[in-house]
Amino acid sequence: MEIPNYRSQVVYEEIYNDEELGRMEPEFRRLENVCYLDHAGTTLYAKSQLEAYISQLQENVFGNPHSRNPSSSLTTDAIDAIRLRILGHFGTSGDEYAVIFTSGATSALKILAETFTFNGGPFVYLEESHTSVIGIRELVKSTQTLSNGIHAVPKNVMEAFLNARSSIDQSETSKLNFQNETQAKLRNGLVAYPAQCNFSGYKYPLEWIQEIQSGKLAPLVESRDFLINQSDSTNLPDNWYVLLDAAAFAGTNYLNLSKFPADFVVLSFYKMFGFPTGLGALLVRRRTEKVLEKKYFGGGTLQVLDPSTNFHVKKQQLHQRFEDGTLPFLSILSLNHGFDTWIKLGVSLEKISIRTFRLAQYAYRVLVGLKYPNGQPVAEIYNDSNYESVERSGGVVSFNLLRQDGTFIGYSQVEEIAFLHRIHLRYGCFCNPGACRRFLKHKPEDILRHFVAGHVCGDMRDLVEEKPTGAVRVSFGYMTKKADVDFLLDLIHRSWLYPFHSLSLVKNSFSLTPSQWERSLTPPDILHSPRRLLRIFLYPIKSCAPFEVKGDWPLGKGGLLFDREWLIMNSMGVPLTQKREPRLCFLQPSLDLCNRRLWISATGFPDLSLPLDNTTNQKRDIEAEICNSKVCGEKVSGMDCGKKVNDWISLVLNQSGLKMIRILPNSKRKQKQGSTALSLANDSQYLLVTSGSLLQLAGDLETKGISYQSDSAEEDEEKSEDNCIQKSARNLLRRFRPNFLVSEWIPYEEENWDQIQIASFIFKSGGPCSRCGTICLDQKTGQRSSEPLLTLAARRNGNPKFGIHLHTLNSEIENSQSTISIGDTVTIVQKIQPNSSITHLKLNVKPQESIKTSSSSYSSLLRQNQRLISDID
Repeated sequence: MEIPNYRSQVVYEEIYNDEELGRMEPEFRRLENVCYLDHAGTTLYAKSQLEAYISQLQENVFGNPHSRNPSSSLTTDAIDAIRLRILGHFGTSGDEYAVIFTSGATSALKILAETFTFNGGPFVYLEESHTSVIGIRELVKSTQTLSNGIHAVPKNVMEAFLNARSSIDQSETSKLNFQNETQAKLRNGLVAYPAQCNFSGYKYPLEWIQEIQSGKLAPLVESRDFLINQSDSTNLPDNWYVLLDAAAFAGTNYLNLSKFPADFVVLSFYKMFGFPTGLGALLVRRRTEKVLEKKYFGGGTLQVLDPSTNFHVKKQQLHQRFEDGTLPFLSILSLNHGFDTWIKLGVSLEKISIRTFRLAQYAYRVLVGLKYPNGQPVAEIYNDSNYESVERSGGVVSFNLLRQDGTFIGYSQVEEIAFLHRIHLRYGCFCNPGACRRFLKHKPEDILRHFVAGHVCGDMRDLVEEKPTGAVRVSFGYMTKKADVDFLLDLIHRSWLYPFHSLSLVKNSFSLTPSQWERSLTPPDILHSPRRLLRIFLYPIKSCAPFEVKGDWPLGKGGLLFDREWLIMNSMGVPLTQKREPRLCFLQPSLDLCNRRLWISATGFPDLSLPLDNTTNQKRDIEAEICNSKVCGEKVSGMDCGKKVNDWISLVLNQSGLKMIRILPNSKRKQKQGSTALSLANDSQYLLVTSGSLLQLAGDLETKGISYQSDSAEEDEEKSEDNCIQKSARNLLRRFRPNFLVSEWIPYEEENWDQIQIASFIFKSGGPCSRCGTICLDQKTGQRSSEPLLTLAARRNGNPKFGIHLHTLNSEIENSQSTISIGDTVTIVQKIQPNSSITHLKLNVKPQESIKTSSSSYSSLLRQNQRLISDID
């Protein structure tokens, strides 16, 4: 099918000239094979930015600013200069504002919450604020008396009050504030809102600042319509102060505090420059610092202290009183190079703002134009401005993908496909529950229901009752290329729009509903034949190629003997997986039990051999995570396999600093639920798949025009008479990386098994295995695609589950008789009861989506299953 040029009708106008684009190129060469679109999470640092910073550190001696010596003086002077540069960048000076360095924007908010004196005044925040802003309410309601209460205000209500014509002009506002500054113990109201929504990219009017300061929210507080706690007073505040959250705004937009004088501004510098992390600032307007009363004092904040009495005197300057302990002075020094980089590249914030807006506008318009043949949009996009003007829209686009029938595709499915293609996005609610709730149309009772169903912030529970719990976010920085946006859009177009992501519209798919089973002809002998163990695989080195057993194999305490006992990790101690390093599939381990050796081979390199038995000279223990913290989060003690092994692996994979470790024999790692011993496998001792499930998936792919060759060219040549479905099934077998392949005709019938017996061993099911993007990696070529994950997810109603987890119930494992063999009979000891706590999806095809299967297709699939079993056997 020819894919139309779907982007041709959308115009993108580049604001950078060729010279500016040329200056960008050498700064971000590390992005050549990466599509980074998460700049709202953190933007990226430039190459020369770090080089200049390192050079500064190498050429100077910077001491602790609390000391009194030449290096200390140099540090103090440099930091003072950086404070002034920050203020100048925001269009103001040290006479108007103070800069308090913090560990981040969240820390700045916490400091403000701890020190702002409400004196009974209200705390008002926009519902669509960052979690860290909303968190202020918990601290202030536990430490202060808020007679006017806490008010959570929806966006439309805030707009109604603040966008109306002001009844107090600017001169009256100035006079009001000046008069109030001369009075003590007045009620102080604090109103917080973001300069830019980190969920939708909407830019809130900065003109609101002076409207709030003039008291235009007084009627809102007086109405108590949005009060979320008890309030015992109707007296309104004497002063209104504005907290502006500029963390998501300042990296791509210019904030002029002379024109929009917010009382408090919080910043995060890694969102501006990409480096350093762990550094932010609270900007405090000088005329409002009187409302901050700090109690705790740390090192460097006092003029004098008597530890034996209550006598102490704080320093005079605001930042000296608030910056407890030694500042991260080396990190602060790096800020100069962030500002310098913008100047060097010749890109002003005004130009950056326009460019990131245009990229977002382009992405939005292309997504809006993507539709299925029936007219159904491919995406539901969350925004308030339709990206019509740079004044109201920033460089952020959030959306969810839809199927052809209008149902949602979970963001975790998008995450798996994007991860595999090295596209960096953000998923979930982005720490903005208010915007998430409004755009996804969640009610308070929905939030509670999702929580009861098991969904929590940051998890992969993307759909509850077929409705999204979050979204996909794309965000742009000053170095983002249009080609990056096109790469993402092309992936969406290629993966979900063509071919159409709906098996319900596929003809002659190999799908049988339970009712069709009942009406079918008398099943052939295969349905009455005993199930057999067809293949046994183990994976000695985690994430590398499998070792296939040709006869029998011993069981170990954590699974098959030597299964996943080794792993490869990079120089940072992070284990390599095929999702990050596809070339791992080219590392072929083999086990020689007679000579007690592990062999590793790779095309074009000499074979490597190491002993299976631990030797006395392998004594170097190191600690490494089993996999990235998102998947496992556990740690295990391992043994370094030595320099020879590490150098060989680094050479083969073309990565320096790689290490291979082996799990220690006395490892006490257990499955997450229960006390079953576990090797380096993610979730269970064993993974089982069946021939029927493989063939059905291969058939589904074939109906979409997708077929695979099996991993072995020789195998294909030997079985050249096989059709594409059989070859695809053998290819899929390697992608799903099972330990056991069992003969079973009914697709996904294995999910109904609670206990099975193989040889003399009893295995208990741990439920279906949820699949990730690794199955989209061809184990023969290392090439990535979006299949079969998308087809599997469609077949399973959005839940790409395939195979089942198993663990043994036998206690006598680890003796010479503890072996299983190819051809062993597999007996179903117990099936899952209807009220079982194990969640399973049988055929998982809705009645209205059932596909009529012809008798010829039925017989064809039976023959293929028989043929697949006999060939494998």
